[in-house]
Amino acid sequence: GIVPGLTIGPILAVAARGALGDQVPAYSLALWHGFNWPLLMSAIALAGGVALYFALQRMVNLHTIARLPMSGKRVFDRLMRMLESGGSRFVAGSPGTSLPGALAWIFATAIAAMAWPLFRLGVGGAGPALAPLGEVPVVVGSLLWLFAVGGAIGVTVCYRHRFIALLLVGITGLAVSVGFVLMSAPDLALTQLLVEIATLTLLIVVLHFLPPTSLPERGAWRPWRDAALAIAAGLCITTIAHAVMTRPSLSISPYYLDQALPQGGGTNAVNVIIVDFRGLDTLGEIAVLGVAALIIHALLWNFRIRGAVPPDAPAGTWNPLLMRTITRTLLPLAAMVAVYLYLRGHNLPGGGFVAGLTLAVALVALRIAGAGRPILDPRQLAWQPWIAGGLLVAGLTGIGSMLLGYPFLTSAFLHPILPVVGEVPFASAMFFDLGVFMTVVGATMLATMAPGLLPDGRVGGDVP
Repeated sequence: GIVPGLTIGPILAVAARGALGDQVPAYSLALWHGFNWPLLMSAIALAGGVALYFALQRMVNLHTIARLPMSGKRVFDRLMRMLESGGSRFVAGSPGTSLPGALAWIFATAIAAMAWPLFRLGVGGAGPALAPLGEVPVVVGSLLWLFAVGGAIGVTVCYRHRFIALLLVGITGLAVSVGFVLMSAPDLALTQLLVEIATLTLLIVVLHFLPPTSLPERGAWRPWRDAALAIAAGLCITTIAHAVMTRPSLSISPYYLDQALPQGGGTNAVNVIIVDFRGLDTLGEIAVLGVAALIIHALLWNFRIRGAVPPDAPAGTWNPLLMRTITRTLLPLAAMVAVYLYLRGHNLPGGGFVAGLTLAVALVALRIAGAGRPILDPRQLAWQPWIAGGLLVAGLTGIGSMLLGYPFLTSAFLHPILPVVGEVPFASAMFFDLGVFMTVVGATMLATMAPGLLPDGRVGGDVP
């Protein structure tokens, strides 16, 4: 603050140009801006404080008392205690003291927040206003809809049969992925499929340690309540989606589609948006992902589950031979596919996020099967440096553009011609995508590979 023009000035100039473009208003950074209204207001406040001090000092010796008979802090503390006690009494007397009841109240509030504007403004439309994304045959669309909806209903009905419920969840996720493919969104399909695999794998690990049977429902009316909430939420979401797709709107999508190649140097508009046009958003998202993984790791590092597989359990108790054999071949193939998806992501479906998930899913399967331990044991292989390194690489990519006088995360691209290979497209956003790849791998492994959820390397035998 002593020399703002030399310290914060250059960074502020780059940030202002990045946010406002060339229309940056005139401004100055200095400790003294002359006599103005802010200075006059500060002088009035200072004089008023001095006058108040001498006025109070005439009535009571301020230097001999430690606490005034009444102060703003004491009033604030008393009001906070009243609010806390009133909130405790309200929660104790409300019907949502249990976890299912609390969730029911949360969903009911969210449904009311969605339904009120729909009821007040109406949901009528003038017909489809958006151009169709693809011609999907009626039979294919109907079958896909039946699989997705049938899987979701099946999970609701068969939730006590865990293995069947997991299969039905996978069917629903696969149907969503196929829907993305039919609607010409392969990047979303790859992401959905890999997230579904990672989620189901983690659910299999967690459900292994839960009690074998669920507690019975208290009251025959609760399933009907939950069904009513689910139907109401589905109707609200469907109505909102229909209202959005049947009303004319100004979309920024054509701009991204037209400018992806000339300004971003890539033909895959999705990846160009993620690592170029909206690179700052992506940097914040991977930072949040890394922080969440670190929090999960801190909470579960010393977590132990009663009834976990003991270290001296016989081979195959946790990881059968077939799974251990398959996962040994899975990792090199997954690593090759991950590199392939990363390198092609700027022009074809793929990118750092999908590539990171591909490698992480293979590593998770290898760790669960016991075919790579103790190499993948989180006590021996730290994944925190992957998160830190990924954020560092992504941040340095943006700082590099600042050093050249451009706004933060401005990317550049060229097409060098190499001997024998020929023309090779190259964009600086690939380094940013590498940071995304490293952060996704580290965060996924750190969040899912809790030592308390998995046995050590002696179960199933050590693998050389």
